[in-house]
Amino acid sequence: MAGRLDLRYLSRVYERLSTLPARPPRTCRIRGQEMNGQVIMGVVNLSPDSWYRESVAKSPEAAIRRGTVLSAQGAQIVDIGAESTTLTAERVSADAQQTRLIPVVKGLSEKGILVSCETYDLKTALVCLDAGAAIINLTGDLKEGQMELYKAAAMNDAGVIVNFTPGGRSVDFGALPSEDPLDPSSTVMRYFETQANAIEKARLEGAWMDPGLGFYHTNLLDGKARVKYQIDTLLTASALRTIIGWPVCVALPHAFDYFENEVRTAEAFFGVLASIGGGVDLYRTHEVTKVRGVLSALESHGGRVLSDGTPCLSWEAASDEGRESSLGCRADTPILTDNECIQQMGKSSVWEVSYCRLAGRKGVRVLRREIRSTCHSDAMRVMAGIGEVANRLNHHPNIAITGTSCDEFCISIESSSAAVGGLTAFDLALAQAVDDLAIVQMIDSSQ
Repeated sequence: MAGRLDLRYLSRVYERLSTLPARPPRTCRIRGQEMNGQVIMGVVNLSPDSWYRESVAKSPEAAIRRGTVLSAQGAQIVDIGAESTTLTAERVSADAQQTRLIPVVKGLSEKGILVSCETYDLKTALVCLDAGAAIINLTGDLKEGQMELYKAAAMNDAGVIVNFTPGGRSVDFGALPSEDPLDPSSTVMRYFETQANAIEKARLEGAWMDPGLGFYHTNLLDGKARVKYQIDTLLTASALRTIIGWPVCVALPHAFDYFENEVRTAEAFFGVLASIGGGVDLYRTHEVTKVRGVLSALESHGGRVLSDGTPCLSWEAASDEGRESSLGCRADTPILTDNECIQQMGKSSVWEVSYCRLAGRKGVRVLRREIRSTCHSDAMRVMAGIGEVANRLNHHPNIAITGTSCDEFCISIESSSAAVGGLTAFDLALAQAVDDLAIVQMIDSSQ
């Protein structure tokens, strides 16, 4: 396909898709839940090599906090990866993958969150299922072990995301075949057809087909060619769904060559294309709130409904006074006890559970810490960093800066969840994100 991405181009795509027989995909069932509509899967990366820094968790506790926040923000599934697929990333052994994954799987599963584990290793996949994983995001062809995984997932009432990896594994960087994406006899379609047959034999009720947009391919290292392929794949994903008969999953791209410093907005843009194409059922994203906002805006035009059935127009309507936005803390977000906060933060945390000091909110439980700096410009950088963190999490603390002397400045931070009048996972996530700011770490290390 060629041409500028405009209405004419979209009309040509539609004309080609309209020649395929229209049929809905099978319904995925995971843990007794029907995964209908457009499902959002948030991402937690356990590898320090992952370039999407905002998704990296440095410890199991941090990963569980991030996964809990992603769930509260609207992710129906949380995907955990122990190894980065970037070109220069260090390869992680199967044992090391399991060491990273298992505590997080157990921690999130105990909270009732559907957990997906990304791996291309059969043993790791089986261990994760035993630990409570609801989905295996299979990023490699297991050959003879594929059927064993499908049967194990079926026995655990779990599901599998089947990725197309031309190199064999996601880290083996193969070349994508240059074929018509709508050709039922293409290499991609034939691969997924084989897997669909195996899934049926295993009596697995939960499966998605993923064309592998999130991986590096040796013939798509050029940014322009890569983005063009990604756009065309998103727009024509309904062909994969129609021909194979199972729902489709995509990892929303980043297109750093074009978005540069605004790369964190890229997934929302590609989410628009995926939704317009109408063939994507499961959206893997690092930016849950942005993508959910995009999907709800598109659905307000009368399109498909979200898997939870929530009417999108009621989320933040001005007339719905007091109703919490689904893009942040909501009225039904679980409140954490003081002990739960202390346990999850760790006794060595610089944050304390305290009472709000603002007039009108005294007595409300807050997380509180102070950051002291002898440099006013550093103090202002801290303030700016906290502002960026708050906007990213859609959770805004009270911040104040005072000059305690001519050469010392104190930034006071108080975080609480106004929607519930207490402390939630949003406050823990904000505290961790503030501590992770480079300027804060520099100041802390100097004291």
